[in-house]
Amino acid sequence: MGEAFEAAQLPEVKKFRNLPGIGIKGNVSFGSSFATVFVGNKKVLEAVDADPTAFAKFTTFQGQYPNDTTVAVVVNGVLRLGLTLNDTIRKDAAAMVKDLKRLGCQPVMLTGDTESAGRSVAFATGLDPEVCHFSTHPEDKLEWIQEQESAGKPALMLGDGINDSTALATATVGVAMGETSAALAANSADLVLMTDTLQRLTQCIRLCRYALWIERLNIILPCFVKLVAVGFALVGELKLWMAIVADLGTLLLVLVLGLSVLSRRFWTDYDSEEYSVIESETCSETASSSASDFVPNEHSV
Repeated sequence: MGEAFEAAQLPEVKKFRNLPGIGIKGNVSFGSSFATVFVGNKKVLEAVDADPTAFAKFTTFQGQYPNDTTVAVVVNGVLRLGLTLNDTIRKDAAAMVKDLKRLGCQPVMLTGDTESAGRSVAFATGLDPEVCHFSTHPEDKLEWIQEQESAGKPALMLGDGINDSTALATATVGVAMGETSAALAANSADLVLMTDTLQRLTQCIRLCRYALWIERLNIILPCFVKLVAVGFALVGELKLWMAIVADLGTLLLVLVLGLSVLSRRFWTDYDSEEYSVIESETCSETASSSASDFVPNEHSV
């Protein structure tokens, strides 16, 4: 392993494969030869049929870092290295969770991280750990989404990895993080956020709800005006100028209401004061872990 890191260039990798729910695999060059390297969770040891000693060592290693994501590095079937990984939680994650709750959604986290690591993220972002799901595999995420859909609870799935692709495709609305998501996740999603700013999700939900309300109003209002005009006509009180004013006035009102969806208020960023308030309320416990998936479950988007 030392030769790979000390070399002037990164080592060559052949036959790279992603193993959903497990990790990654590839043949890495070490000088003139190649070694088969597995990197992933504890299931990597099962995949290479490691000896009981390796399982015991990695279990002990996991116990030493309960709040981190632990990764095993197996070279030619032998456990060589244990890694702990953690990411800084996005500064707007807690704000997004709080905003989703304001919108009447129930944010749920589906993550492949262990329960101890995932709970730290849940507490830091204001999520209820009791409704979150930890150590989930791609098929587990898909099954959860299918259960919600079958129960008549449309789900909005937000993800960025290959392991999220099937769930993104199955959810009523699948949203991929454009700048960081894997190509498969972006292709499976209905919507791609071309920014890493999480608040764009809640802003988009607000805009869609408002647009739906405007659409219904623009249908109901002209119909109501026409019915009133017909009533006046039946009693012989409808004048020509009244009909023209009613028709043109309704048209102008519909246009103005339709243009209101372009208002900048839907895309106003959180200010620094709101961030500081939310962080002081929900991030009293600092925590870090690998990226997770937020699934705001709601009856209407």
